[in-house]
Amino acid sequence: MNARLFLSSLRHLLACGLFACLGWAGSAHAIDCTVTMSDIEFGEVNVLDTTPVSVNGEVKVECSDMTTKFARVCLSFGTPGGGTVANRTMAGPTSTRLAYNLYQNASHTTPWGSVYLAPAQPRSVTLQADAFGMATATVMYYGYMLLPQPAVPAGSYAAIFTTADTNMNVQGYVTTPPACSTSMPQGSPWAFTVRATVISDCNITATNIDFGQIGLISGPVSANGNISVTCSAGTAYSISLNNGTAAGATPGARKMTRDGGTETLTYGLYIDATHNIAWGDGTGGATVMMGTGTGLAHELPVYGMVPPQPGPVPGVYRDTIIVTITY
Repeated sequence: MNARLFLSSLRHLLACGLFACLGWAGSAHAIDCTVTMSDIEFGEVNVLDTTPVSVNGEVKVECSDMTTKFARVCLSFGTPGGGTVANRTMAGPTSTRLAYNLYQNASHTTPWGSVYLAPAQPRSVTLQADAFGMATATVMYYGYMLLPQPAVPAGSYAAIFTTADTNMNVQGYVTTPPACSTSMPQGSPWAFTVRATVISDCNITATNIDFGQIGLISGPVSANGNISVTCSAGTAYSISLNNGTAAGATPGARKMTRDGGTETLTYGLYIDATHNIAWGDGTGGATVMMGTGTGLAHELPVYGMVPPQPGPVPGVYRDTIIVTITY
């Protein structure tokens, strides 16, 4: 009888030992998770625009070897190349950087940050295991670029997120999801690139030139207008003026035509205040105005002059000049 009791106790000990080993192996086996996402492409960006640029996409999380019913996965984005979580930037052809950001929500109010940066703003997602200990979840990222950024030159821009700039913290649980923290076990990081192409652009406006009321034209009559040009930084441009609407007009002798008649009044438009350099299209002895954009508005005066000439028929005289900017 003592022998039977001994064998029974031994079987009990062996069963408990086997259970303990199985329990230890399950808790020590890490959950295996991977992240898949495409590069983030903002496409062509006009930094003179005032409408923000948005681009959305998916981040897919796949986990296996889940030994608990649920897993909390915390995804972190860093700030490669400088900037902050609230204001990330892309590098381009010069030291001037293109600002953008990545958000967790469509309203662009919660930046997508990291458990390792302050404030800690990782994106968390909960996965529920299937019968095989596997689970998949998809979350959205929201890329956002505020405009204008007129000082940013044209060119290609990128922010390269290497595996040193991303992080995944993974922890299984049964009832209460753990908070994202640096103490959670780490999963595999991933890599992606954010890209944008800044295009050259210019905006131009012009004011009218009014010579006022003129009687006998025994001496020159002057009046000035203004052309305002804003070009993205580093964009070379030229501005030309056509000869107007009257037949036979030239850069140095444009013609205003009387309303309701055919009579004309000769005048000229010039680059300089001394009325020596006619502003035209580069032909007929005239020149064009050239410059390079800075992202700021550049005011260009247009000097008009009506030279002495026989008194015209009274009336209102007009001409229309087309201003063309080439860049």
